Amino acid sequence: MKLLLLLLIIGMIISAIILIVYRKRVGFAIWQCLLIPFLVMILGFLSAKVMFFIENGHFDGESFFGTVFFIPIFLLPIAPLVRIKYLDMLDVVAPIGVLTLGLCKIRCLVDGCCEGIVIWTNGVDKIRFPCQICELITAIILSTFLFILLIKRKFRCQVYPIAMVIYGFFRFIWNIFRDDEVFAFGLPIGNLWAFDAFMIGIIWLLIYKFVIKKKQKQSV
Repeated sequence: MKLLLLLLIIGMIISAIILIVYRKRVGFAIWQCLLIPFLVMILGFLSAKVMFFIENGHFDGESFFGTVFFIPIFLLPIAPLVRIKYLDMLDVVAPIGVLTLGLCKIRCLVDGCCEGIVIWTNGVDKIRFPCQICELITAIILSTFLFILLIKRKFRCQVYPIAMVIYGFFRFIWNIFRDDEVFAFGLPIGNLWAFDAFMIGIIWLLIYKFVIKKKQKQSV
């Protein structure tokens, strides 16, 4: 738990520094740049607890896929209180959340959880597929890409679903190589969550493009 807390704090500090440096481009005050990473840290942890309960029926662990699904729900009543439009807030939360998910893989690596399948063994020693490292590298690259989209104001109000699509795609691939219990169709439950994230992101982007954006153009 101490390592997890340390990793969450590191993610919060890195994100806050990036937001403060580019605060004029993202259009936030300094207090908002400090508050949002803190909220992601707290809500992310709570979301992981909720997801673990859904998967296991108790709260004695964390399933960080919950951050992908539950943070947008938790932020619905919070966004107006911090004077930020909901979709703009999700644009900021996306890279912070992905970075946090990546850093949490360091704890998985240290604790030996989320291990990959055995790809070589001589009967005594084993070499496993480096799932934790692959997920860590993927998350760092993705969060960097999302921060760039945020700073350049590309795809405004669409950064979160873009993150869901890309993160869900790669998590589905890496989960195939995990040494987890089979849930359905010969795959672990993480593949179900990854597929759900991917599809929700696709549907979200389509709704934004053909419904929300269309209405915005008509109202101008």
